[in-house]
Amino acid sequence: MEKLLSGRIETNALKIKPTTRAGVMVSGGGYQGKTECVCEIAAAFQERWLALNDYLNPDARPGSRDLHIPVAYVQTPVTAKPKSTCKAILNFFDAPLGPRMDLPDLIRQVEASLRDHGTKVLILDDITRLRMHRADDQDTLDLIRAFMSMNVTLVLVGVDIPGSGLLREGRHDPATGQWRLPPSRHAKAHGLEATQTERRFDLIELDRFHYSTAPQITAWVEHLHGVQSGLRLLDAVPGMLTEGTMPEYLYHRTNGVVSLLERLIEDVAARPSTPAASAWTKNFLRASPSTCATATGVTPAPAKSPPSRKSPPGASPAAAATPSTTTTAPSERSRKAPDDHPVAPDLDPLPGELLAGYVMRLAHRLDVAPDTVLRRTGLAEYQPNTQAITRTALSLELPAPRMNDFQTATRLTAGEATALTLLPLAPRYPPIAHSLDVVRAGKRIPALDWLFPAAVRYCPNCLAGDGTPLQTDHGGPWKTDWRLPVIFACEHHQRFLEHLCPECQRPLTDRPGQLIARPTIAGLHPAQCRAPLAHESRRTHRTAQLCGARLDRQPPGPAEPLPKVLSTLQKKIAAMLGPDTPAATASEYFTDLQMVSGLVMITWPKARPTAQNVDSHRTDQVLAARQDTSHYLHVSTPPQDARACASILMAADAILSATDLRSALAPLAPVENRTRSGIAPKRHRSWDTGFRRYRDDCSERFQNAAEYLVSTHRRSGRGGSRLPQRGLDYGPQHVPAFLSLKWAERHLGDFTVAFSMPVLRRTTSAFLVRRALGKTIVDAAEFLGLGIDGKGLGGPIARWARRQGTPEAYEQALDAIAADLASSSLIDYRHRRTLLADWALPPDAWHQIADQLKRWPSPRYISDDRARLAATAYIWTEVTHGETQFAPQPAEAQTIPSSTRHGARTGSPSVTGSGRTKSPSTSR
Repeated sequence: MEKLLSGRIETNALKIKPTTRAGVMVSGGGYQGKTECVCEIAAAFQERWLALNDYLNPDARPGSRDLHIPVAYVQTPVTAKPKSTCKAILNFFDAPLGPRMDLPDLIRQVEASLRDHGTKVLILDDITRLRMHRADDQDTLDLIRAFMSMNVTLVLVGVDIPGSGLLREGRHDPATGQWRLPPSRHAKAHGLEATQTERRFDLIELDRFHYSTAPQITAWVEHLHGVQSGLRLLDAVPGMLTEGTMPEYLYHRTNGVVSLLERLIEDVAARPSTPAASAWTKNFLRASPSTCATATGVTPAPAKSPPSRKSPPGASPAAAATPSTTTTAPSERSRKAPDDHPVAPDLDPLPGELLAGYVMRLAHRLDVAPDTVLRRTGLAEYQPNTQAITRTALSLELPAPRMNDFQTATRLTAGEATALTLLPLAPRYPPIAHSLDVVRAGKRIPALDWLFPAAVRYCPNCLAGDGTPLQTDHGGPWKTDWRLPVIFACEHHQRFLEHLCPECQRPLTDRPGQLIARPTIAGLHPAQCRAPLAHESRRTHRTAQLCGARLDRQPPGPAEPLPKVLSTLQKKIAAMLGPDTPAATASEYFTDLQMVSGLVMITWPKARPTAQNVDSHRTDQVLAARQDTSHYLHVSTPPQDARACASILMAADAILSATDLRSALAPLAPVENRTRSGIAPKRHRSWDTGFRRYRDDCSERFQNAAEYLVSTHRRSGRGGSRLPQRGLDYGPQHVPAFLSLKWAERHLGDFTVAFSMPVLRRTTSAFLVRRALGKTIVDAAEFLGLGIDGKGLGGPIARWARRQGTPEAYEQALDAIAADLASSSLIDYRHRRTLLADWALPPDAWHQIADQLKRWPSPRYISDDRARLAATAYIWTEVTHGETQFAPQPAEAQTIPSSTRHGARTGSPSVTGSGRTKSPSTSR
């Protein structure tokens, strides 16, 4: 402040051009020393200016004896009007006032007085008496601006100038560093007059001291050094105001206001019973009758490392004051953050404690609302509506600016502050990582299925504390892992977590987007229910409007015991979240568990667990409410009820632990999505979307098992073709066009009661190719060279299997045949089909073969060429493992007449007009 104001005054005083002098506005709270600082700076300038001019007015008229007054100080009249303002200035100079002087005369008299007395600075105090709601106020402001053209530096001092309307909703221009002021409503000439001065003011915000960050603490201690150096007390000792907890106490008593501190010191020092300076203790100061404004019940914390540095010699009180904010826009000041007061440092986080729980315990210890702690620790911007800006995203990760403010206010280390968030679990629990990606991109946290937006479960025994005085008074921890749906029990107390208030039987929060429900209500214990009463409005403002039941005091009687099998499962899940399990292994496990649990919920009760002492009745009730097809988008959301969620997780973990994962998943396959049964597959669509989104996060074992067992297939894009299945040990070229009879009899025998073996062999080959090739079954049939419409392949078989109650039987048969194919010697059948596409048996070779064949009598005559082509087709089927009816026709076959003659030649297999052969060996 001193640098800007002193520099502006001196620069304007030395100007000789007839230009408008830029002005300065000094704003701040009441009793913060604004006027004193401005007057001291102006007085220092006056002394330098008088010394520079030998205490004479350099602009005095010859022969005159006008008093040289470089600085004029005037208070704005209570009811300011243009005339009364001019008269107040003239009264300062003791200028004569005529009873008939009108406004132009008064303005000329003011200008003459400023010129004749050599005035370079005009200070107008209490300028915010102009409330700008009257036309006289507008006219007075225009008059004051006119003073800027009278070769004086205009300094306006007032309380909260930006909020008073003086700037006429002016906005700060970051490019120029000035305030842009719109023209006055009373300006003439199209409002252009106001543009001459609207950019001529710099605003200095003289704020009180703060006590949150290290620089703020240092500034306060330096100011106390300056005050201490000015005290003349008997037996004064160094550090009587700056050592120990005295700086924190003085800040608490004065709220960082300079004048209140000065008044407190004066009152104490003037008391007749003042002891030696070394006896100035907090108890002695507390007995002072001084009526200082104190902080709202918050005891400041002793700083861990506030370096004590003495003020430089000769430093003025203005220089020792807190650094001022120069040309700061109101919007920037509303974001400047965290502290109104520091918070107590001796409340260490409990092991595994959640950020929201720590804030509630800290608020309860300080006897303030959580809203107050959120503001003072930097977790909420300094705005009226905290509930709209303190979101659950902060429980995922504290951004760097908020982390610094939070650490400074709570005196926590970076590790302690980070442990209050979910960030340490992100590498092991994928839903946290997905949420972080969205939040870091500047978007709102998504509603993920497997991450509760707030703490919706709790252990009453944990909230009751461990019996220590601190936890007895302020409760135990709200734990971080209670945000995870996979945590359904408390390992320490061997009981299920609860999710309803024992009194009102309502969920813990009805506002999942907030870090803490209803944070502005004070007086609640951290373990009290914050749900509103049934007859109250959602907009509750008092404690009496809330349920307020203690969650740590459950109804009498023993709690429901945790079955041993569920306790074992919970320990397994907790181990996955611990450091002893590799992060990649844990991440894949939880993704697999999430996907399988979704299928379990969709198909319940097919996968109902059968373990002893596990009651799944609660799961039946919870999932029965989800049968409404309008809720299909959220069918994979885990229930808040820990008992219901435990049964689902147990069933999912049992499936994942199966040796044959594909067989274990088979009963959960959404068959209706793969057939034309007419069943609307709504309940699987959300699961399909989730599988496509998180497929790469699943383990390779689950990917291979689930890709074709469920209805979701990887595609090249929206509406694109199917992609090949991963993890196959064969390619589409290794599949014969006509499946081996040995494999067909081994794996497809159950289907022969409804389908012929050739149909089964042909269809199965096409499905094996589609797995490796992708695309459609028609493309697979074309790849094999089957000259049929592939659209009907597989449909009758799947419908028949579903009617038999074994919809997964054909898929399991395909799996077994694929395994046999992969374990055999792989042959490139497509390469063979390509080479033999135009090949025909040479005549010489045919004659050698024909001479060795045993001839059977036949009533039909077949030419030698047609018999040779029939042998060609037979050889093709044996080499390519295809069907003779799909054998290619060589080019020379088109030159052979299609008519046949009956004769005595026998011994040749019959050949149709199209070149296809029919013989006992090939018809099989």
